[in-house]
Order: sequence, then C-alpha cells, then structure tokens
Amino acid sequence: MNAPQGWSVDPFGAHEARWSSHGHPTVLVRDGSVEFHDEPPGDEFDLPLIPIADLRPPDGSDLLTADVNSSTDLSGDGPFQAFGASGGSFT
Repeated sequence: MNAPQGWSVDPFGAHEARWSSHGHPTVLVRDGSVEFHDEPPGDEFDLPLIPIADLRPPDGSDLLTADVNSSTDLSGDGPFQAFGASGGSFT
C-alpha cells in the first residue's frame, strides 16, 4: 500500500486541507489559498486521508519574482535620488 503524501481533506475537520506525509497528517494546513502551520489536535483521526488536488499551477506561474510587475524604476540614478542633494547625509 502506498501511503498518501500531499494535500488531503483535514481529517480533524479544523481546516479545509492538511498536508500528509507518509500517511500521517502534518502541521501544514490550508484554508482557501492561505497556507500556515497548525499542530494536529491529536495523533488519532477518524476520517480517512482523502487526497485533494493542489491548487497551485505546476508551472510556477503563481510565483512572483523581484523583477516582475515592479512599479519602481530602478534604472539610472533613480535609487540615489531618494537621498536628494545631501548625498545621504542626515545633518
């Protein structure tokens, strides 16, 4: 038998989904698209681990990088203009 690994319906009923590893629920939970840690309320669970699909696209298109969608122009002297004529001095 292959132990479930991945997102499953939370067998404790506390969250929408809980990550399972080697057939055991872990601290990683998900409600909607928000993932966070929450200790399982106990070692025993009555519900079976029911796998659910991972909501994240497999191609990583949901990830942001520092150079995408930046509204700040960092070309040229832009970053240094923040200091004005003082050259960074706070006197």
